[in-house]
Amino acid sequence: MRGQRREEIGQSTLAILEAECAERAAKAARLKLIRTQFLLAEADLRISFAEEIDCTVLGEALRDCGAYGPRRLLPGK
Repeated sequence: MRGQRREEIGQSTLAILEAECAERAAKAARLKLIRTQFLLAEADLRISFAEEIDCTVLGEALRDCGAYGPRRLLPGK
C-alpha cells in the first residue's frame, strides 16, 4: 500500500509541476507578444493597432514581481 500511495503522490506532484510549467509558458508567450507590440510601436510611431492592447497580463507580471523579486520586462531597458 505504501508504495502505491507514494506513486500516487508522485504522479499528482508531477501533474501540478506540468500545469505550472504550462502556465508559465503561456504567460511568457503573452508577455512576449506585449513586448513585440511595444517594440513595433516604438520603432514606427505611425503604426496603429486595430485592437486595444490588453494590459492585464502586464499588471499580473508587475504584481508577481513583488513575490519573486524584480524582473526585466523589456529587453535592453
